[in-house]
Amino acid sequence: MRDHFIEEPFGRQFAPFTALATVASLTKRLRVGSLVFSNDYRHPLLLAKEAATLDVLSGGRLELGLGTGFESREYEQTGLSLDSTSVRAERLGEGVQILKKAFAGEPFTFTGTYYSVTEFKSFPPSLQRPHPLSSSAAAADNSSRSLPKRPISSGSRCHPRPTACTPTLRAYASPRP
Repeated sequence: MRDHFIEEPFGRQFAPFTALATVASLTKRLRVGSLVFSNDYRHPLLLAKEAATLDVLSGGRLELGLGTGFESREYEQTGLSLDSTSVRAERLGEGVQILKKAFAGEPFTFTGTYYSVTEFKSFPPSLQRPHPLSSSAAAADNSSRSLPKRPISSGSRCHPRPTACTPTLRAYASPRP
């Protein structure tokens, strides 16, 4: 399930969490997930709440992929600012840190360049431990310098469009702890 607003070149897209929740409710073993949620489209705490809720309601079957966002027409049409790749990658790195802390369900404070969270306790915590994060992607030549030092999980995946699997899209993954 992709997280896009525009039809071309992705085709018509349902709202990801609603569609994934529907699929999860109709199946018992199928893992449900995203390829990928754009960090720029929603605050990490909102994403954490939606993702943790789906993880709990699906019995721990969520695979949450995250990305920096890359489609300039999508940013233009929705009025979002398409920052440089390095800024988007740095923001994604902060978002991943916030998501991990929120999925734990313990109070936390985070102060970064792009996000600030004070004494926040997210509910529900994710069912999967340590978290349901499955992959992250950054559309850039040098974005790996800005991504978290420790990649977020196993299961590296590449975007289904062959042209997106070029050197301009790098997926980062490692085994879960």
